[in-house]
Amino acid sequence: MMTNDRGKPARAPPALILLVLALSPCSADEPLLLVNGNVYTADDRNPRAQALVAADGRILYVGTNADALRRAPPGARRMDLHGLTILPGLTDSHAHLAGIGFRELSFNLEGTTSVTDLKDKLHDRAKQGRPGEWLTGRGWIESRWTPATFPTRADLDAVVSDRPVSLERADGHAMVVNSSALKLAKIDRNTPDPPGGRILKDATAGEPTGMLIDNAMELVQRLIPSPTDPETEKALEVAGQRSVRLGWTQLQVAGNSFHEVDLLCRLYAAGRCKLRLYDAIYGPRAGAEG
Repeated sequence: MMTNDRGKPARAPPALILLVLALSPCSADEPLLLVNGNVYTADDRNPRAQALVAADGRILYVGTNADALRRAPPGARRMDLHGLTILPGLTDSHAHLAGIGFRELSFNLEGTTSVTDLKDKLHDRAKQGRPGEWLTGRGWIESRWTPATFPTRADLDAVVSDRPVSLERADGHAMVVNSSALKLAKIDRNTPDPPGGRILKDATAGEPTGMLIDNAMELVQRLIPSPTDPETEKALEVAGQRSVRLGWTQLQVAGNSFHEVDLLCRLYAAGRCKLRLYDAIYGPRAGAEG
């Protein structure tokens, strides 16, 4: 089962072939004739078709087998789909490309099934680091756990207490940190919620639980050493490769900087990114005025 970066399932129906995968065995310039398929056109007037003709990186015709055979360029490679389904390129409308890449390259918590499972994985990961060094990860999502409850700093403290820990939720809109990280960030029962964020606190004692929501995450994130440009480039490249492998042809990046756009342009120029991107810049801030 495929999942997006928010942990939501993206199920592929039986007998499905994505157009991007169907085209992969040949170059974009090579003429291609696909017949006997179930082509979803996204056109309400003609929602289904049998065949498709493509050449020079473009779809030339979608329609019946007979017409496709007549319209196909000479020498076109013919593929009989035997009823397989072709979809237009799939777009993820809300993604954080660098976050996906850093998750893949570091402590990936996708597939975590419970707080206990999270603690077990954290215990194993903690063997790789040193006291005082930040331990960061991403990918857990409590909505798929039973019970569906947030982890707490007490859960993390029980496993790692000699260094700060920060574990982001799959959607990038929340994180859980341990007591060491809260102390470094000077977050306690008296710390107010920042604009656009929440510091979850225990209803009885009023102490922070370790869960930071949206802009409250910045209180900790600003203390974590920033990645270098080569590290960010690698994360973007890995995330792009993963997205294409899962069948996405485009991602809409929900919040970015112009500097990261420059890094993406370098990847495109070097042929290291095959994914189409719609990139939104974070704002309001100085960088959004560029």
